[in-house]
Amino acid sequence: MIYTKLKYIYVLLRNNLIIYNFLNYYLFSLISVFIGLFSISFLSNTLAPEEYGYIGIYNSILFFIPAIISFSGGGLQSIEIIKSDNTDYVKFRNSLLLIILFNSLLTLLIISIFYSFLSRYIFIIYVAIIMGTLLSLTSIHNVELINDMKSKKFGLLSSINQILILFFSFVFLKFLNFGWEFRLYSFILAEILILFPRFFIFSSIVRDFSFTLDALLLKRILIYGSPLILYTLLGTILHQSDRFFLLQFFTLREVGFYTVAAGLSSVIVMINSNFDKVLMPFIYKKLDTSNNIKSLNRVSFYYSIMILTIAIFYSLFLKYFSFLFLNPKYNESLEIAYILNFAQAFLGIYSNRGMIVDFYKKNLQKTAIFLVCVVFLICFNFLLVPTLGYFTSAWSLLASFILLSGMITVYSNYLLKNTIE
Repeated sequence: MIYTKLKYIYVLLRNNLIIYNFLNYYLFSLISVFIGLFSISFLSNTLAPEEYGYIGIYNSILFFIPAIISFSGGGLQSIEIIKSDNTDYVKFRNSLLLIILFNSLLTLLIISIFYSFLSRYIFIIYVAIIMGTLLSLTSIHNVELINDMKSKKFGLLSSINQILILFFSFVFLKFLNFGWEFRLYSFILAEILILFPRFFIFSSIVRDFSFTLDALLLKRILIYGSPLILYTLLGTILHQSDRFFLLQFFTLREVGFYTVAAGLSSVIVMINSNFDKVLMPFIYKKLDTSNNIKSLNRVSFYYSIMILTIAIFYSLFLKYFSFLFLNPKYNESLEIAYILNFAQAFLGIYSNRGMIVDFYKKNLQKTAIFLVCVVFLICFNFLLVPTLGYFTSAWSLLASFILLSGMITVYSNYLLKNTIE
């Protein structure tokens, strides 16, 4: 009897793809949260704050590398999946692959030319470029899984990747007593191991690949992505300049504390990311068919309430239970993490509304919004550092993301209104 009821619930959920995918993504999100907290616990007991600081710099560089290498083709890829037939889509995908391979080699060459000027962080830069290339390739398969609503396969591959990263980190840092550099090698090894089944087993990416150049498709990708290069650079300033700001005014120790705080707030990032994966196909299809577009405002409102509530409860969890997994020497990171939790919540609101802007390919307008917020961020940092110290970066990020979410909401409402009319 119980089995029959459970089977009925399962079938009911399978018939409602939005709920089914939502539950799948969040089940794997919970797995990711546990792996992430365990990783922070392990690393906080293994690495000094200064070593954590180097990893923070690596994360900041890696933030913009995939977008530059792929010309931000992921957004256009999602639109092509919906609008194109299979033959045209495969041609588009092959063109995107060629751009990624060419740009990765070009980026390595350019960095090598300026080797002497970047010698202090050259190892981090090289690793970030290699990892950025792998993530760009992985993203092609991930976009297909998201648009095909294959949430279970997406979650399994992502979770296995995280487990492998943790495993390699544990072997290198704990058993072999290697340095922090091998934490970065762990990312590369795990990504390569998962990339092979993604391309050879779970998709037709390799099977359908050819080196045939389609000039028109390459032009479309470049036209779409070129404005987003500036957007990406501005986004890097907005999202990641905090580490370099801290390095300029303070030391690697403070960068290390901030990196741990960012790792703790990545729980909110995961929730945002998984919710986007559920909603993106739904939102794009509604916009493509102009079907009940007004409902998108309700979805955005409910999500805003949800993510801000989660940020509150997660901050309370960190306040009272972080002693279970965080080394006491990193307690200073907690105050920063509370601020970053809400910053990431407002970034999630921005991301949700930004899908509407992405669908209509308003890249220049999106870049202009980012530019305003970047100028605000820089001014906020320099004006308040004497008062707030190394907390300035966190508070300026929160204020900038509030402004960003507000501006994108106003502009997306304008787009929807014009579409409805």
